[in-house]
Amino acid sequence: MTAEDLKKIFENSYIQQSWITVLREVFGIKNILIKPQAVDTTTNNWDAKGFELGSFETLEGRLVGVYEVQISDTVKLERNKVGLRNLLKPIYDNDVDAALIVFNQGSQWRFSYVSQVRVRNKETNRREKKTTDPKRYTYLFGEGQKCRTAAERFAKIQQHFNLFGGAVKLEEIENAFSVESLTKLFYRELSDWYFRALKEVKFPDDGERDVNKKLKKEELEKEEKTRNATNTIRLITRLIFVWFLKQKNLVPDELFDKNEIDKIINYKDKTGSTYYKAILQNLFFATLNTEMGDENRKFIERQYGVQTFYRYKRFFKNTERFLELTKNIPFLNGGLFENLDKNIEDTEEDNKIRIDCFSNAMKNEGRLTVPDSLFFDEKTIDLSDDYGDKKKKSQNVKGLLTILQSYNFTIEENTPFEIEIALDPELLGKVFENLLASYNPETETTARKMTGSFYTPREIVDYMVDESLKAYLNNILPDLPEEKLNQLFSYTTESPDLDEEEKRKLIHALDEAKILDPACGSGAFPMGVLHKMVLLLNKLDPDNNNWKEIQRKKAIEETEEAFRLGNKADRDERLQNISEAFEDNSDDYGRKLYLIENCIYGVDIQPIAVQIAKLRFFISLICDQEVNENRKNRGVRPLPNLETKFVAANTLLGLNKPKQLLLRNPKIEELETELNEVRHKHFSARTSAAKRKWRTQDHDLREQIGELLKYDGWDNSTAEQIAKWNPYEQSTFADFFDNEWMFGILDGFDIIIGNPPYISLQRMDDTEALKKAGYKTFEKTGDLYSLFYEQGNNLLKPNGILCYITSNKWINANYGKSTRKFLATQTNPLILIDFAKLRIFEAATVFVNILIFQKAKNKNLLHACTIEGQKLPDQEILEYFNANKLLLKDLDDDIWKINNSATASINLHIESKGTRLKDWEDLSFFRGITTGLNEAFHIGKEKRNQFVHSDPKNIEYIKPLLRGKDIKRWGYQYEDWYMLFIPWHFPLQEDITIANASEKAERKFKQEYPDIYNHLLSFKKELSERNQAETGVRYEWYALQRYGADFWTNFELPKLVWIEISDRANYAYDETGKFLTNSAYFMTGKHLKYILAVLNSKVADYYFSQITATIAGGRKRYTKQYVEMVPVPQISEEAEKPFNKIVDYILLLKKFTDDKDARNACTHFESVLETMVYELYFEELVKSKSLEIIKHVAELPEIVGSDDNKNYFGVLNTYNKTYQKDSSIRNSIFFIDSIPEIKEIISTVL
Repeated sequence: MTAEDLKKIFENSYIQQSWITVLREVFGIKNILIKPQAVDTTTNNWDAKGFELGSFETLEGRLVGVYEVQISDTVKLERNKVGLRNLLKPIYDNDVDAALIVFNQGSQWRFSYVSQVRVRNKETNRREKKTTDPKRYTYLFGEGQKCRTAAERFAKIQQHFNLFGGAVKLEEIENAFSVESLTKLFYRELSDWYFRALKEVKFPDDGERDVNKKLKKEELEKEEKTRNATNTIRLITRLIFVWFLKQKNLVPDELFDKNEIDKIINYKDKTGSTYYKAILQNLFFATLNTEMGDENRKFIERQYGVQTFYRYKRFFKNTERFLELTKNIPFLNGGLFENLDKNIEDTEEDNKIRIDCFSNAMKNEGRLTVPDSLFFDEKTIDLSDDYGDKKKKSQNVKGLLTILQSYNFTIEENTPFEIEIALDPELLGKVFENLLASYNPETETTARKMTGSFYTPREIVDYMVDESLKAYLNNILPDLPEEKLNQLFSYTTESPDLDEEEKRKLIHALDEAKILDPACGSGAFPMGVLHKMVLLLNKLDPDNNNWKEIQRKKAIEETEEAFRLGNKADRDERLQNISEAFEDNSDDYGRKLYLIENCIYGVDIQPIAVQIAKLRFFISLICDQEVNENRKNRGVRPLPNLETKFVAANTLLGLNKPKQLLLRNPKIEELETELNEVRHKHFSARTSAAKRKWRTQDHDLREQIGELLKYDGWDNSTAEQIAKWNPYEQSTFADFFDNEWMFGILDGFDIIIGNPPYISLQRMDDTEALKKAGYKTFEKTGDLYSLFYEQGNNLLKPNGILCYITSNKWINANYGKSTRKFLATQTNPLILIDFAKLRIFEAATVFVNILIFQKAKNKNLLHACTIEGQKLPDQEILEYFNANKLLLKDLDDDIWKINNSATASINLHIESKGTRLKDWEDLSFFRGITTGLNEAFHIGKEKRNQFVHSDPKNIEYIKPLLRGKDIKRWGYQYEDWYMLFIPWHFPLQEDITIANASEKAERKFKQEYPDIYNHLLSFKKELSERNQAETGVRYEWYALQRYGADFWTNFELPKLVWIEISDRANYAYDETGKFLTNSAYFMTGKHLKYILAVLNSKVADYYFSQITATIAGGRKRYTKQYVEMVPVPQISEEAEKPFNKIVDYILLLKKFTDDKDARNACTHFESVLETMVYELYFEELVKSKSLEIIKHVAELPEIVGSDDNKNYFGVLNTYNKTYQKDSSIRNSIFFIDSIPEIKEIISTVL
């Protein structure tokens, strides 16, 4: 059975016999019942009947049941997901590990895979289900459906079955139902199209000129890349939204059918963009944005003073057919389809600001290019530069409509337990987060190589939303049992047994909640919050009686209080809107609408991201509206205007408010109340005229407030910021954020949740404003997310809850010291989950944690855990956390250690036996030299000899160099590399009168060391571009960027050296004066060989791995700040001698690595040293097992003299003796892992 055969079956009405053929041939099911057996279903109102068709075992021995459920075609399956899941719950709860189920409605049918694998209980020998709820994955089949993906996937299962025979693997079935791979496939096709489009589209530059009229032509050209990217993403956003509307039959397919389009338009636009202009722009700006009716939707010839009438009549062959196709498309409102062009009413074309460029004027025809071929034609494009991948040299890229038409879309957003194998609205988030990242300089390289790299996975969002809302509700009902709260939040369980007062308090708490995502991106967290709050209301108030009454009372109270606007007509209108919201749509519509209006807010610095977030809320509202052909606008309520719910602004910068203002001006308060009411009315405004009215009043009120603020002593610039901030401007962002002026919220938020950006402050062009903002967590070497933690706390109400997922580096990084101090002293941390080396985001450039804290005094109640491994645990995050959490107390700015109980116990023991290296009196730590341009300063042996031969005095400033890759464990492999050691102000570095870059020093350098000078001169351009704040300012262009002014002579002392990044300890000993690059560190002082023995041990590396930062691939950072924290026992010089002796053995053997005997002996003595360190830290345990080793090593001979060959044979002789079976030393090595603590260390460390 081919994919095409399967596709034909899937895209037609359900026929049981055809389906049984699929089951036999694809899944190899032999156990098909001759007559389907009726099975019990749970009580339901649909007269549903269930039948067992058969069963089969997978290759792993898992039993899979096959069922059919017949349901009336009047039942809306998408509205009854939980009910469908529960129909056969008794069956797959008790009888099978998984189930394949067809829900049959004749022409439409759903094929579901329900997974609830059980494990065998060793004591009872019975299979028992996992504690997690089953997940249901579903394909929608039948007439009019696109089933290419399902057909191809199930054909692969059949191919495997035919090729290898035997049973099907459960993993193969699960892969066939993977929505993630479907989304990736779609994103890859869309991404290809996006990069193709950027090479062909052109949008006007008026927007940039409007923001900054002084921009020159070349500066505008620099903006072109971002402008085209933003507008292309906006185009995709609008079109995909329309595609979801098609799923509700609100927009006709004919508008996207090339054969139909050819009959309507003439393709005469001179830029070849007729389809975009004539069809899509008219659809966007003059259909969906205009009320239904012939008077509203008509073509005009005028070139000015129009916003919403149809244009481009000159491009149509058949305007009547177009009007016929668009007349039944409902008016949607909501701002998504507003034409962004400005000053349209102005009769002077030159005064207009063209952004969308929806214009009849012939002079504008050439200003906008979106070629027809982008929508209809496949084309081979070179995308190698776009992706940084030579394999993309000749990429076949389909037209956008072809791409969209080849996928199934569902308007229902999936939940963690109900997943439809189609492109759901969450896909918008995944797609657009990555597209937005693709032109952001910080993330573009990663974004173009990965898919989904910047989008928080659904299970993470769901966990964070749940725990944030639980913490908030726990503040309201502290005595509510945790079990009941968890039951309330479950998608798959019934409502908990709550009394009416508890329900009332919870419903009111949800209504009063103020929740903000301060970096909302495409809206993953706000949408997650909305879905969960809807679920809670559904359980608490299934008939919406309480929720509706709350909204009615609120409307009455607000219209009574609102200044001048609280008249009877306004109240009646508000109450009528409430009645319509609840009575004419699904129950969830009324829940969603008022949660969005009253509870959920978002901020992002990218205007296009804000638009996408709003789009997702629009789709969510549309999906719960009931289409009624007999009602106005087909029964579809126009979408709310979300401009004052989601704003484009810089969350981290606030307003400069007067600090001494104790009393608020009552007149300003009055105007603020009026402004809030105006924005409330704008939220519900349904016509362009109404929106213009409220926006004009908004503008006037802001102007009045601005003047009063100046009068009250506010800074003029701050008052101007408030007056000029226009929430309805969709193409710019505010350079400040203020919850009072933007959202009308004075006392802060109840919950702040999100995934703030991770951007190193050192990589940002300008951080001066952030520094001046006075953040306690600001560090030059820090990260932006630290400031978001602090600002989040600032924006919370007392006892409010913050929940972020961020990079986990703050937990133990040096720059995280101020963040740790802030969190420990200014907040009440509640939950910390460190995902360690687990890749939550596909781009493994960062490892993350989830932190939840309360704005309150620290109560030492932080529970934390680490999730190890390479994937999320099979159990839910909450369940895993509860099983593995530890209580962390007495936290400060020191590293926060999250260990399991065994690890914590071992670490405490190690700490009790040693003294941190930073507390040793006679040790010093340094880093290698930063050149800023290694190719200029690092030279090989041949170049070094040329310099010395030319002028012997050059030798003084040519230093032997160890690069990071030269450093090995114990020793190094010197490759004859050298460094030109050129200090600042060379050769006048001793002249204390020189403070900055010196021309005098350069002349002297050129005169006395001409060969070196000329060598560096050939790199002058690159050298001058290093660290531009200092190069040529504090030091000369030819000098080393950092040369160790205070410590460079220490390079010539005996030292321990090590590389910064490694998968395990690689410390080496050097006494030959080698210099180091900045990828390495070194330590000087006493006790070096003894310390080397300890640092290279598994004990030290075990402890080190708990405190250091990890990077991509799980490698560790061996920087000074972490190495100096390792506790090393301080023992007498006499006690150090056995350790030094074995270190000397190893260092000698490393010189003879070509000899197999030397390698074997070296491995043996490393084991000897390892066992000695175990005894050093765990002396009592070692003695209890009679496994002491140090006393036996003390009896071994030392290396004497400098004859390496003689000493080598002596060490080999010692090796042979200590490796004998009767050797006490060998005995200790072999049985040391019988001690549980040591076994734990051995099994953990590489």
